[in-house]
Amino acid sequence: MTTLYLALGGTLKHVSTGFQEPPPAALLCSYVYYETFAPLLQTGEHVRQWCLDSGAFTAYMLGKEIKLQEYIDFCKALTASQRPPVEVFALDVIGDWAATLRNTEEMWKQGVEAIPCYHAGEPEHVLKTIAATYPKIAVGGAAGRLFGDARRRYLEQCFARVWPKKIHAFGIATEEILQSLPFHSADASSWEIGPLRFGMWQAYDLPVSGTRKNFYLRPEVNHYLDIEARLKTKWAAQMQQLEATP
Repeated sequence: MTTLYLALGGTLKHVSTGFQEPPPAALLCSYVYYETFAPLLQTGEHVRQWCLDSGAFTAYMLGKEIKLQEYIDFCKALTASQRPPVEVFALDVIGDWAATLRNTEEMWKQGVEAIPCYHAGEPEHVLKTIAATYPKIAVGGAAGRLFGDARRRYLEQCFARVWPKKIHAFGIATEEILQSLPFHSADASSWEIGPLRFGMWQAYDLPVSGTRKNFYLRPEVNHYLDIEARLKTKWAAQMQQLEATP
């Protein structure tokens, strides 16, 4: 079953307007932002499921350090919460794929079944190694770096080397791309960044003027739920194949 996660950012006040009515959506929250969005993730009636990302890139851009053991302890504590994440992504070390692999190994050693990420530009053997070692992987490093045909070629080459494999796409929610490759899941923050920062709504396909306090994000949520529904239909057979693959 293909899952399209809506990545959380900004403020709870604005973002929560997207989840006040059915149908429920799947959300992604980073460790960096969990405190902000915990009320929505733990009690949100219209949150279908959610996954936890380390937020390593966000922390890197903010000049902050995420300590591995603190992240592991946090992940383990969340498993005992009322609404635990259905998936957890490993703690990346930006620019150091070897350290990222060590982090992933340690998380599994301590009982956290973390999903490792391969980043554009890393050696090919890293992609093949994590695909051979872990039940699901992620591919990243394309958002804001690779565009158009270059992004497509990167993703196609990842699939060419490891399919069949459960693969998550970080920072990609473009339907054209998701309709061209059978991702197990994907996420993007464009659903809320577009309207809140730039007044661009995918649901209406045109700029909509207004102040932040008047933004109601449910139309955007519905737009991405429609994309998710089409992906579920398109890739149903491939998802069944993945579930049957040892």
